[in-house]
Amino acid sequence: MGLLRGDDPDALAAAARRLADGGLVAFPTETVYGLGARADSDLAVAGIFNAKGRPADHPLIVHVSDLAQAASFAATLPESAQRLAQAFWPGPVTVIVPRATGMANAAAGGQSSIGLRCPAHPVALALLREAAALGVAGVAGPSANRFGRVSPTSAAHVAQEFGPDLWVLDGGDCALGIESTIIDLSRRHPVLLRPGVLTRAELEAVLGEPLREPDNQAPRAPGTLASHYAPSAKVSLWSSQALAEALARLGQLPAGVAVYSRQDIDVGPRGRRMPDDPAAAAHELFGVLRRFDAAGMAEIWVEQASDDPAWDGPSAAGGCLLRRQPSQAQCVTDGNLMTLFRDLRRLGATLLAPVMLSTALLVACGGGTQQVQSFVPARLIVFGDENSMIENDGSGDGFKYTVNDRSASTGKCLALPTFAQSLASLYGFVFEQCNPNGDMPKAFIRAQRLATVDDARTGLAQQLASQADLNRKDLVSVMIGSNDIIALYERTQSGLARADALAEAQRRGALAAVQVNAMLATGARAIVFTVPDLSSSPYAARASLRDPGAPQLLSDLTYQFNAYLRTQIDSSAYDGRNYGLVLADDIVAAMAKSPGSFLTVPAVTNMPACILPNDTSANAVATAVLACDLKNLVGGATATSHLWASDRHLGINAHSSIGSQAAARATGNPF
Repeated sequence: MGLLRGDDPDALAAAARRLADGGLVAFPTETVYGLGARADSDLAVAGIFNAKGRPADHPLIVHVSDLAQAASFAATLPESAQRLAQAFWPGPVTVIVPRATGMANAAAGGQSSIGLRCPAHPVALALLREAAALGVAGVAGPSANRFGRVSPTSAAHVAQEFGPDLWVLDGGDCALGIESTIIDLSRRHPVLLRPGVLTRAELEAVLGEPLREPDNQAPRAPGTLASHYAPSAKVSLWSSQALAEALARLGQLPAGVAVYSRQDIDVGPRGRRMPDDPAAAAHELFGVLRRFDAAGMAEIWVEQASDDPAWDGPSAAGGCLLRRQPSQAQCVTDGNLMTLFRDLRRLGATLLAPVMLSTALLVACGGGTQQVQSFVPARLIVFGDENSMIENDGSGDGFKYTVNDRSASTGKCLALPTFAQSLASLYGFVFEQCNPNGDMPKAFIRAQRLATVDDARTGLAQQLASQADLNRKDLVSVMIGSNDIIALYERTQSGLARADALAEAQRRGALAAVQVNAMLATGARAIVFTVPDLSSSPYAARASLRDPGAPQLLSDLTYQFNAYLRTQIDSSAYDGRNYGLVLADDIVAAMAKSPGSFLTVPAVTNMPACILPNDTSANAVATAVLACDLKNLVGGATATSHLWASDRHLGINAHSSIGSQAAARATGNPF
């Protein structure tokens, strides 16, 4: 079938069916394109090894849609793996954990451990969910290239490798362009097996202990063989001075040589100017190498970045690339791009760095770094519904639509922060509605109580119109759709057909994406939240008493809304440099499935923490939760024991988890 549009629901459904039937499908992730087969079928996985020409004992990464799906492949999910997943999933980190007996033997290369990752790409996540609905537990997916070749970062690259017979979901160019970090958590201490786009400092901050280096007991890991990621051409890395001197001495490039350099060199099609932004350079690296390979170049000269003593000395990359010798002007990789890749992790990019915050690094030949100032907005503008709001009571010390703490005489709104407050505090911003110290507000709420996507008074278009000066110095936050989902469900109870309700959920998700595109068109960066999964909410539990199908329908409505929100953001114009996606639905679903890992005793997921009125209309519930306080919770409840504050508004722990992911996206995307 060849290339398929990743934003086409019919194409996604067909691709999911092909996976369920044991076929191969190439799909995009934020790192590179993957060649997928259902991981729970050894026969299907054998198709990957055959297509790639990959050794069958070399393990594959299994892609999952959430932590709960990951658990099905694991004999146990260590706490360290759960922490990494909560901090960086969906995102470019693979955790290796003990494998469940009988699961994914072929994908694991016969080992007792398994590598798991949740990709941060809307098409990949939509495919994983569609496939899961057909019984596919997870998708094994190495890079979609012949074994040892350069990884593909576009659908066209995959088509060039495998031809028209392979199904390829086209999701645009990959945002990062280099592979995920791999950490072994199958033993007592964490071990860094493959460097990726996350820094050691970021990972260690989450793990709470240093990362060890691999030893001879470490499991085999994807992408660590000497022959990985190699172009046909020999790759040579040059210092800036040595390259300039060589070109001056030669007068012109030797035949069969191409150059990738920050210097202004007029060498026609055999040259490519490296972007001054290291993140952009890392993003295009594999594509540049592929282009030179296709042109028949025998050697590719790559300029290293400026020196930085902080990066001196050996690391996991090893080899000539990390041996700094005063006399060494040139390092030759002899086609071993794995060594080059690891240095390009230093050469390349801290693209999703939630702690060092999107610092992008470009280093080679033991090289230094060139650091890019991360995006720091001048303002935060919050769009959406009451989940994003703080109501101003006139004192600058307002209340939130979750559990409040009114115990303090002042500053009560600062306690138990919402996800929007977590995002604002990342930059030291305060909201006018929560500003007990009288600081200059730099965070502004345009969200509206009970807003739905296209309401004529409170919808996203009206909210955006109220912020006419939105510009490239702004960061916006968008979470909307919960009220739409509930309203659509309630309409089905009054006669609206299920199919029509699902179609309307799709339409509203697409409309939300249209408004996000309008925001991005101003140059602003955006953090976009999916709608939390309402199937686990107290609202669903109550509705199921009269309608047993309520949880499933709420889940389906949520899924359709989110699928169209994610896939209708214009991927041809915007990518990870413009917006970050926070999968609030996955976060809430994981909390509902494993409450003991997120909530304090008694860990309640299907009952509200706040006392609600008999009137369960949207307005009455919103009014009640706004008045909810630690002192008037239901019996036995605490601020952190319940997943939901009301029957439809999230509790504080959910806000905290979503806020942490938002901060990671805001600081980690290559803004």
